[in-house]
Amino acid sequence: MGQRVVAGFVNGDGGTVAGSGFRVEGARDGTFDIVFHQAFREPPAVVAAQVYPNDPDTKIIVNTLANVIVLGISPSGFRLTVGAPNGRPVARAFTFVAVGRSGTPPYTPLLECLKEEG
Repeated sequence: MGQRVVAGFVNGDGGTVAGSGFRVEGARDGTFDIVFHQAFREPPAVVAAQVYPNDPDTKIIVNTLANVIVLGISPSGFRLTVGAPNGRPVARAFTFVAVGRSGTPPYTPLLECLKEEG
C-alpha cells in the first residue's frame, strides 16, 4: 500500500475545471460533495482553497475573510462549503488536494456502522 493523491479545480456550479479521480455531487449554495472514484484506505488529508476571482491580474481588493471549510472527510469523499466574507455560503470556485493511503478500506460490520451513526 502506497500513497495516493487526488487533486482538482472545481468551478462555482460544480463543474470540473481540472483534475481527475473524483466527481462532484450535490453542488448547492456553496456546499459541494466530492466523491472519489476509488476510495482511500482511510480518510485522507484534505486541503482546499477558494479561487476568487479567477484572474491572477485582478485589480479587485479581495476580502481575505472569504474561505473554505471542510465539513467532513471519509475514505470515499468529503464535503466542503465555500464562504463569502460575511460568513455565508457562496458558490465560488475552489481547488483541493486529498492525500492518503491507497487500498481498500477495511471491512466494517454493519452493526459497527450503525453504532457510529446513532
